[in-house]
Amino acid sequence: MVDDEFDPAAGDLSPRPVIARRRRRWVPLAIVGVVGVAVLALLFSVLGSAALFFKNADEAVSERQSLGSKRFRMQGTVVPGTVSDVTTTDGVAGVAFTIAYHDVRVDVVHVGAMRELFQPGVPVVLEGRWEPRPAPALDGVACRASDGWHFASDNMVVKHDNEYTAKGSERVDEAVAGGTPDCAAKPVNP
Repeated sequence: MVDDEFDPAAGDLSPRPVIARRRRRWVPLAIVGVVGVAVLALLFSVLGSAALFFKNADEAVSERQSLGSKRFRMQGTVVPGTVSDVTTTDGVAGVAFTIAYHDVRVDVVHVGAMRELFQPGVPVVLEGRWEPRPAPALDGVACRASDGWHFASDNMVVKHDNEYTAKGSERVDEAVAGGTPDCAAKPVNP
């Protein structure tokens, strides 16, 4: 009789040692790890884009030094008489214009998709960063900021756009109220 075999006739009912099977516990752990990394990557991506600052033009100008070259969103109303086509130094076609909020003006160069509702007198939210040089194509334009800086934008949301209303509905009325400056009565940004 072999030890590994059970022989009921022999009357030996003592427990036999169980040969441990090698389980693959690493497979479920690896799956949990991959899923965990994917969830963290998704959260980081969503929170990273949500962390973009949202400033009105007057706030953005007053905080220009602390914002530096960080990307953020800025709101203002497009000043009538300032919109013109432009080609950037990289040869990319875009549009240059000035926005205002509480009589503070910001020159903007926007490259990328233009919204259908974009027009003078309408509030916009722009995403981009500060550039320490004047905006091209605004020379000789009345009511521009002319402060040696411009906002380089690559994403635009226009008032009456569903996306604009969803992201800043409480600020829409403020943008309209603080919009177009009286260029004759107000000096350029301090």
